[in-house]
Amino acid sequence: MRIISKNEGKQPKKRPLTPWQQANLEYMKKKAAETKKQAEKKAPEAEKGSAPAENLPAEKSAEKKVFPADAPPVPIDEPADTTDDLEEKLPFFDRLPKDRKLYQRMGLLIGMFLLPLVVLGYYISPFSRLAGVRVENNEHVSKAAIEKTVDLQVGENLWPQYFERQAKVAQLKKKEARIKNAAITFNGANRFVINVTEYKEVAFLEHNGKYSPIIENGQIMPVDQKKAAGDLPILENFKGSKRILAVLSRYKKLSEEIQQGISQIKFAPTTENDELLQIFMNDGNQVLVSITELDQKMKYYPQVVKQMNKAKMQGVVDMEAGIYSYPYPHEKKN
Repeated sequence: MRIISKNEGKQPKKRPLTPWQQANLEYMKKKAAETKKQAEKKAPEAEKGSAPAENLPAEKSAEKKVFPADAPPVPIDEPADTTDDLEEKLPFFDRLPKDRKLYQRMGLLIGMFLLPLVVLGYYISPFSRLAGVRVENNEHVSKAAIEKTVDLQVGENLWPQYFERQAKVAQLKKKEARIKNAAITFNGANRFVINVTEYKEVAFLEHNGKYSPIIENGQIMPVDQKKAAGDLPILENFKGSKRILAVLSRYKKLSEEIQQGISQIKFAPTTENDELLQIFMNDGNQVLVSITELDQKMKYYPQVVKQMNKAKMQGVVDMEAGIYSYPYPHEKKN
């Protein structure tokens, strides 16, 4: 006895035709209609004496095979996995076309949209505001004075202030005579540091028993001190910075031994020599020399002193015209 399955006798469900199958079905219908028309045109000729179709060779008979118009569509075996099914199984990025130029264009478009958002986000964030200012390498000028003159506003947008840094440095140099140079740079993401370079003190000017420092550019600082600090030379009776610079430029060329031996340099012009200097030495001697010959003739001072020490004499070393020495007037009397 044969067992009848539940699904036996039921017609299988028809799968929907793919676009390719639909196009093929339309093509077959159109082809069948054209073949039918050609067969109707050739039918009268066959009746007049042409050989019957069954007597023709198999190949020719096959060529003239006609499909009736109402013939059912020829079933086409569908492959197990169509192209659409395979594409659905692939990941999304694997289905994208492998085109480098396309990726470049996509990246360019994404960058064009993201850049304005990043810039806008930065200007809204606290990182675009100045969070603090630090002053470095200042010795004589106070930090408060520097910050006040530079006028950097904490909490305000830092970029406009950064772009104006050169003007702020120029303002600082103009206001504070001791400032030789300064630089405003970043210290972290949103902080500034002011790196200051000050003019060095090279001498002191004595006036009325008080001392004012003289800096590298020859300018006299408006400061009165009771004592001259350090081993710097003391200048007396100088008024213009031009003559002070001339003396200091030649003083720097002297050996360290001679510089340490100088106590005070006094400007003492005469009718014969308007550039005469009277130099007081720490050993008790005095030197008369012109400003223009200071570095050239003072290098012979140690040799002259040796001869004076042998003679047990203190006095004046005259270097105006040649080099010779003589004792102080009171020693002549004794």
